[in-house]
Amino acid sequence: MHIFSLIAHPRADSFCHAMSDRARRKLAVEHQITHHDLYAEGFDPCLTASEAYTSGSSQRASVSSTLSPMV
Repeated sequence: MHIFSLIAHPRADSFCHAMSDRARRKLAVEHQITHHDLYAEGFDPCLTASEAYTSGSSQRASVSSTLSPMV
């Protein structure tokens, strides 16, 4: 099984990180793990103006767009 692990806590010495590390170590014995630490990666959750309309040049175009069959 492929497991996606995600953590978003600013302190690497936190209880959350300890639990995440422990779970990943135990699961990695039998499973493939992909892990992301959003704070360590510098993830910025705020959209920029250029990212606001990813499926059109305006809000109206974005809302009225047809979803890809893949989605």
